[in-house]
Order: sequence, then C-alpha cells, then structure tokens
Amino acid sequence: MKDLNQKDIRILAEKMADDKKHIDVDFLTKIEIKNLVHELQVHQIELEMQNEELKTSEQNLVESKRELEKAKDLFTHLYHESPSGYATVDEYGIITQANQTFSRLIGMPLDSIEKKPFVNFISEKDQTIFRARFKSLFRNPQNKTMELNLLTYPDGNFPALVEFKSVYWTTLAGERECLLLNVLDITERKNMENRMIQAQEDAEKANNAKSEFMARMSHELRTPMNAILGFAQMLQLDETITQKQRFQIDEIFLSGNHLLHLINEILDLAGIESGRVPVVIERVNIHEVLNEALLLVQSIADRFSVKIILSNEDENIDVMADKVRIRQILLNLISNAAKYNRPGGEVKIRYQKEKIHSDSEQELFSLKLFVEDTGIGIREKDYARVFEAFQRVHKPNDNIEGAGVGLNITKKLLEMMDGTIDFKSEFGKGSTFWIELPVADM
Repeated sequence: MKDLNQKDIRILAEKMADDKKHIDVDFLTKIEIKNLVHELQVHQIELEMQNEELKTSEQNLVESKRELEKAKDLFTHLYHESPSGYATVDEYGIITQANQTFSRLIGMPLDSIEKKPFVNFISEKDQTIFRARFKSLFRNPQNKTMELNLLTYPDGNFPALVEFKSVYWTTLAGERECLLLNVLDITERKNMENRMIQAQEDAEKANNAKSEFMARMSHELRTPMNAILGFAQMLQLDETITQKQRFQIDEIFLSGNHLLHLINEILDLAGIESGRVPVVIERVNIHEVLNEALLLVQSIADRFSVKIILSNEDENIDVMADKVRIRQILLNLISNAAKYNRPGGEVKIRYQKEKIHSDSEQELFSLKLFVEDTGIGIREKDYARVFEAFQRVHKPNDNIEGAGVGLNITKKLLEMMDGTIDFKSEFGKGSTFWIELPVADM
C-alpha cells in the first residue's frame, strides 16, 4: 500500500467513524501506522481542549445567568423601593405596570392598580385637565410635568408632581410605545409653600399695622408740636425777655423743629410703605431745583463749617420727576454730606447727562447727579445697611441728628420715579452718593 499522507489519514479516520468499523492495519507500513497514531492523538488533544473550552463556556454562562439574576433582583428592588412612584400607561391611559411606591402612595395593592385607567386615581377636579392633555402628552411627553391631586384610598388625596417620559414596552405582539409616569408626593413642599405664603401675608399685615400706627402717632405728635413751635415764635418776638430766656426759647424752637423734622420723616416713611404718598411726574429743571435745595441747606453747612461747591453753573437739563420729592431727595443727600463731614471740609455737587439707548428712531438719556464729601466715610462692613430704615452706620454718640430713615426714604422715592441711587465710600476719606433719573425729551 502506498504511503498515506495526512489528508488520506483524515479521510480514512472519517470513513472509520462513519462505518463504525476498525481499520485493518495489517496492510499499513510502520510509518503509516505512526502517522495515523499521531493524527489520532492530535484529534484526541483537540477534542480534550474543545471539551475544556465548552466546560469553561458553560461555567461562564452559568455565572452570567447568576449575575443577570442578581442585576434583575437589584433593579426590581430599586424600582419598587424608589422614593418616586412609577407607573407605565399605554395609549389608552391604562396602567400596564406600577411599582410598590406608587402602590403605597395610592393605598392599594398592585393587582388592584394594574390594568386600571390612571384617571381613576386622579381627584375629580383634576380628571378633566388630565384627559385634555393626555393625547398631547403621548405625542410629545419629554420634559412635561403636571401637578395633580391623586387619590389615596380609602378616602384621602395628596398633591403630586407627575413627570412624563416616553418608553417602549416589549410584549408578545411586539414593541409598543407607553408613557412612564414619575409620581412624586409634594405634600411637604406644598405645606411649606403655604406656610411661606401665610408668613408673608402675616408680615405684610404687621408691616401695614406698623405703618398705620406710625402714621397715627406721628399725626398725634405733630399737632401739639406745631403749637409749641408757634408759641416759641411768639415768645421770640417778645422784647421784654432776658438774654437767658431768649437762649432758652431758641433752644425750644431749635429742638422742636428737629423733632418736627423727625416726625415728618416717619410720616413720609409710613406713607410710602402704605402706598399713600403720590408722585406727580413732570418736567423739572435740575439746576433750578438744586439751587432751591442749596438755599435751604446752607444753614446746616455753615453750622458744620462745610463749603458747598456746585460745578454745573450753566447746565440746563430737565428730568422727569416729582419736583417736591426731588427737592426732598437733594436736601437729604446734601445735608448728610455736610453733617457727616469734617470741619473745614467740602461738599462737591456735579451732574451730567448720559446716553442709555440709541437707535434710528430715538435716543434716551439719563441724568446722573453726584454728591461728594470729604467726611468720615462708611466702613465696608456697613455698606449693606446704608439704605435700611432706622439704621445709623456711624457711631451712635456722634451727636448728629436724625432717625436713620432719610436714605431709605430717598431710595424709595427714587424708585417711585423710575430712578436709582448708589454710592461708594472710603472710610476716613469720604463718600460719594449719586442718583440717576430719566432726562425729559427735548
């Protein structure tokens, strides 16, 4: 028999396997027998290796199934123990699946919830809203939320925030689109909102009561104070009084005027807070009203040995404001700059027009008026209190008159006239306050 190559040996081995017969090896040479044995050994080793690979694959498959079961159990646990209730509804609004959290929120077992219309678990007053929006939610559910009152059995309800997301549910009939409802109980949030609303209403009532009390008390004080000032003026005209008596009467008149000023400030604050202070917006010449204010404040500047410098002598600019109130604002800012200055100090006043808007149709301007002093300045830690009512950011023993409401009134009056106020300060060197008001059309 001629020599068998590897291919012939494989064919022979396959024939042996097919016929299930032993091969008569008497007619084979030693070399052919050796080759056949080697080939069979190779096949045996291949089969053993494949068997090991198959065992490993089977072990890996078992381990993968075990891990898959663990993941499934974990997902099921997280799904059912989530802080949010989950329910899946089909295109007809029927609940196809829900988690235990949703079951606890509704107060019913899952088998009494699933395969029921979701609308059955909505309070009657919100059912119409949900039905009206359901189809549009199904078409475009992403980032859509609704606040609904849901029923909790046997006889309760709770406010819920319901978020809608589109998901695909695999069934025997194939994939179908459903809505995943993320239901969050917002009872505590609603209670907190209600508490905040109630607290705000209580605060407003208390503030109105305070303003009403301040207004009534100030009126009660102003009437006798006017009488005191009137009698003091009459005594000042008496030529028979001694020098000491005149000094005492002057002190009565000065202190009475100071007290009357405080009463008027409190009346203004109470009136502004209660909405009883009207403003009449009209064209006002800033240079004219500024000169009027300077005449009234000059005596204060002289008393504190402060020089007032007005930089704009010829500027002719009109603003839209209430003339009485803008004069009051200027008096307050300039008198503060004089009172909180140093002896021999200066108060510099300047103003300028600034463009705030421009297009093909119109140009809009605002007026900025600056009041700069060389006084004691304000500490940075006190900046936040500057415009608060009844706040004195300087030392309480500085012997400067005032109740600490002037800047608060100024800010509120400016806001009523569409204006603003701001400041900058360096402690020990002085402060600059500026106001901004709309310029009247040319």
